Amino acid sequence: MNRIRLAVAFLTTTLLMNGLALAQGPALVRIDRDSPADREALLAAGVPLVFEREELFLALGDAPAIREQLQAAGRTGVVVDANAADSIYYSVGLRAGAKAEDLAACGTTVLAEGSWALLRTHAEMSDACAESPRWFLRRLPLRPLRPSVPLPEPYASWQRGEKLALDPHPVVQTIVDGLGAAAIQANWEGMVNATTTRYSKSAGCVTATDNVFATFQALGLSPVRQSHTSGHAPNVIGTITGHTHPEQVVIVIGHIDDVPSSGVAPGADDNASGAATVVSAAQAMAPYTFEKTVKLIAVTGEEQGLYGSEYYASQAAAAGEQIIAVLDADMTSWQGDGLPTSGENLDVNTNSASAWLGTLLSEAATAYGTGCVINSFPCASMVYSDHAPFWDHGWSAICAITDNEGSCGQGGEYPYYHTVNDTIANCGDPAFYVTTVKAFIATAAHLAVPLCGGGAFPPVPTGVAAAATGVNQITVSWTSGGAGLEYEVLRGRGGCEAGDFALVATATSSYFVDTNVSGGVTYAYRVRAKRGECVTEESTCATASTTGSCQEYPAFAGAASAGNGAVPVCTVQVSWEAATPLCAGPVVYNVYRGTDPSFVPGPSNRIATGVLGHGFADSNGLPPGATAYYVVRAVDSSNGAEDRNTVVRSVTPTGPIASATWSDDAGDTGSAALTAGTPWSIQASGGRTGPKSYKAVAANSACGSLPSPPLLLGSGSQLTFWSKWFLDIAGGDKGQVEISTDGGASWARLPLAYPATSAKTGDACGLPTGKYFTGINNSWTQFTASLASYSGMTARLRFRVSTDGAATGETWWVDDIAVTDVQTPSACTAGVAGLEPMGLAVDEVSFGAGTSNANGLLEPGEQVVVSPSWHNGSAGAISATATATGLSGPAGATYSLLDAVAGYGQIAPGADGTASSDTYGLGVDDPATRPAGHWDLTFLETLSTGATHTWTVHVGRSFDDVPPGHWAYRFIETIFHSGITAGCGSSTYCPERALNRAEMAVLLLLSEHDLAWQPPAPTGGVFSDVPWGHWAGAFIEALAAEGITSGCAPDLYCPDDPITRAQMAVFLLVARHGPGWTPPAPTGTVFTDVPADHWAGAFIEALAAEGITTGCGPETYCPDSPVSRAEMAVFLTSTFGRVLQ
Repeated sequence: MNRIRLAVAFLTTTLLMNGLALAQGPALVRIDRDSPADREALLAAGVPLVFEREELFLALGDAPAIREQLQAAGRTGVVVDANAADSIYYSVGLRAGAKAEDLAACGTTVLAEGSWALLRTHAEMSDACAESPRWFLRRLPLRPLRPSVPLPEPYASWQRGEKLALDPHPVVQTIVDGLGAAAIQANWEGMVNATTTRYSKSAGCVTATDNVFATFQALGLSPVRQSHTSGHAPNVIGTITGHTHPEQVVIVIGHIDDVPSSGVAPGADDNASGAATVVSAAQAMAPYTFEKTVKLIAVTGEEQGLYGSEYYASQAAAAGEQIIAVLDADMTSWQGDGLPTSGENLDVNTNSASAWLGTLLSEAATAYGTGCVINSFPCASMVYSDHAPFWDHGWSAICAITDNEGSCGQGGEYPYYHTVNDTIANCGDPAFYVTTVKAFIATAAHLAVPLCGGGAFPPVPTGVAAAATGVNQITVSWTSGGAGLEYEVLRGRGGCEAGDFALVATATSSYFVDTNVSGGVTYAYRVRAKRGECVTEESTCATASTTGSCQEYPAFAGAASAGNGAVPVCTVQVSWEAATPLCAGPVVYNVYRGTDPSFVPGPSNRIATGVLGHGFADSNGLPPGATAYYVVRAVDSSNGAEDRNTVVRSVTPTGPIASATWSDDAGDTGSAALTAGTPWSIQASGGRTGPKSYKAVAANSACGSLPSPPLLLGSGSQLTFWSKWFLDIAGGDKGQVEISTDGGASWARLPLAYPATSAKTGDACGLPTGKYFTGINNSWTQFTASLASYSGMTARLRFRVSTDGAATGETWWVDDIAVTDVQTPSACTAGVAGLEPMGLAVDEVSFGAGTSNANGLLEPGEQVVVSPSWHNGSAGAISATATATGLSGPAGATYSLLDAVAGYGQIAPGADGTASSDTYGLGVDDPATRPAGHWDLTFLETLSTGATHTWTVHVGRSFDDVPPGHWAYRFIETIFHSGITAGCGSSTYCPERALNRAEMAVLLLLSEHDLAWQPPAPTGGVFSDVPWGHWAGAFIEALAAEGITSGCAPDLYCPDDPITRAQMAVFLLVARHGPGWTPPAPTGTVFTDVPADHWAGAFIEALAAEGITTGCGPETYCPDSPVSRAEMAVFLTSTFGRVLQ
């Protein structure tokens, strides 16, 4: 503050403090600004602010009342006009070379500070004064400033300086990439060349606004003309109505008018550039649908005092418009002084509430590759463009300008401002202007959040119906929503309340035939319409059920918990709720374990199979201190179908847990455990019981925390600590204690007896009013807080201090912190690891094969002798014994474990061990209720190492025409129990019937993939002889898509032709190895009927080399013979390694 200003302040402040006896009406009072937070603080104190700059505010009202309000807030003010009634005030920004004295012909200078002046008149400003190239001006509306509107998420954190990286939206990138330099320049040139002048009161300005109106109308933006001031051309407003949040508004604005008022006024930079930016934004964004509403506004009357934008902002405020951001483009085309040296940048002015928006413009300009360099800075003094009225109303707004005309310490002044020389040629390289337009459009589109382009948001499908149209087939239909739409069909199991709706098809027609459904299951369907990136909400629900075989997996919520066993050997107890079978059942469970949360369940990490209960104790090789991750899946035993849930539960196993008190005295008796980051530190003297304590000495506008390490809390946990503080007696600085149970990702205020009330906001952490550590307390005082509600959780605590911009009282001490009943686990030891279940040998002789009762069925008095085998995957030998429990089988019979103990001896590293010292004997007791056909008996084997596995023993037959003595019995039973086939009839398999190419496609793909796999919906456009709706169409097209076949001839698949053994060799090996695999060159010596030049010779010899076939007879393969269904079972099980347990 200079000496002259001090003198004026002294005199007028004296008058203010003596009751302002000289005031005759509402007084205009000047208030120094100390920090960016002052606006909100003074408005909260009731001070009637009407104008703000970087260094000051103006308040208007009764002087004594203003004095009392300022005194209550600890502030002072200076009267600059004791009677402001009937006066018009202008804020004037003086350009280089201009002085306050130069304003004498325009009005009375009430206040002059540096390059700024406050001018008073009693009539409208003359055109000569308004148009002068020597200054900027704004007529002050002298209406009360409003508090800042809450910021949209996630940008509130940006305002606090906690900026997260911008995540580019792919549709915004598409919009930006579609912006052509030629089109942008054409809009600019068209704005300049449309008329010789766009002076706001001229016919030329009306012509220019008519052109914008016509452009908006052609784009479908429902434009309106908004009249505001007599004699001026109207504002033009185009609207893209938001789909999801139409009440939230993003504005792109620029004034279309220019000066001088007489003669030629090209106004290329000021402001054809900004108006053309609005037009370019309209053209780029109109084809898209956005979450929020976008308004494109070309305003007039800017040069005379922001008449157009003042009117729009006032009307919007009166209507309750929810404006979230305003992007004002004003003079954005001048290439300028070439600063920075790498090229010109775009200066962006923000006020205290809009810093986030300047940051977003900078981030978007970079993230979307616009090429525009943004220089964003606070400059509440820049009030001479159309963003300023929005600032007054508390909305976030920015003003972008090539060079900031000397305001707020920024250099550069446009030499052709308000002259006939403001031409495109004098703006420099137009490529710079193109980058500014792209930056504006990228920011507006990112804020509005695009949904789709290419038309209106599609309607939600109606008329959805579903009905069975065949065995294992349901047709879903709906009413078409118009041309150019796709439809997504979602299916759930068990009715409309099902929680497992999933996408099953995408269609362009208004129906879908679902062939991947099971008999006896109720299916629910919903449909969504889609245009580009826009997807509607789901339709109403329709249900249907059909007949046929049932291959559905159970309805299952996944693992409910994984708990620490807290025993000496590292153990985890995994538990779950019962699954609901949709087919015959019963349900068993598979347990998978991984080392990270993103692991994919599969055979390599399956640690238990066929678990019968609703829990599983895992102690098999769990390493101490490592977190284990679990997935549990339900399996329907009747078809082998496993559910697909990906619910992961995790826990870190430990040994027994002891309770203890955790404490921290800042390092007096041990290591300080809290992390003392800025503004916290450890004070070396003055502690409560020892010399040390934690102390926060915060600077102005600081937000800092003192966090604890993670603590496992018990039911009796309680926090105690001692504290004293000297924090701003007015409540602007404050502290609180917080807790996090997610590792510090989020924090919650911890309830305790906070000692004082803060009625202030505007501190650096953004804490609301309420009870805090605030004010003064110079004595150590104890505080406690119960942590019992966090029992069983691992939590972190922190002491958080937040200060405002005033440099008074910013110290907080904390010492002797303790938490009771902290759970302290001991280390556990790893159990024996490495044994994995491999397979099961079944002695069929004992239940009749080769005996007088050789019927292949388990009879009373007979037993099944089974010998499991386990693989040792560890580096050392493992010895194990085992027991069998829980034998069960088909309903209607009782069962006995005739021998329940087995021994494995010592299994070498990398070797398999089979029960040798003993084997298990399984028997049936009740002959009267013995079921016919095949049996599936299950039992649980528990090894002495802690490993467990549920085995399924297959006994008997599934098909009347495939008895146990059939040469392919085990292979056919294998593919049946794997869910690959249900046979050719209700109880038959037809083993000798030739297989056709359509059947082969289905069986091959089901064998190659997991049972959960389903082929994509067919199109009917791959082979001309496989139309849409063919029963195997989806599988045949998938076979082609995977590169396994190209058909039998151009455009043909020949689905009904028998598959030959030569063709089968090719299909099997391409499916097994992939379409890029090449077999070794044939020798012609493996089979006598397959010479070296046979078209499939290489594949047939490779099939033999891989142990899949030995031929059809001695030294023959029979390449041209058709493949029977029995042979197909052998081929599939041998090729894809399927084993019947």
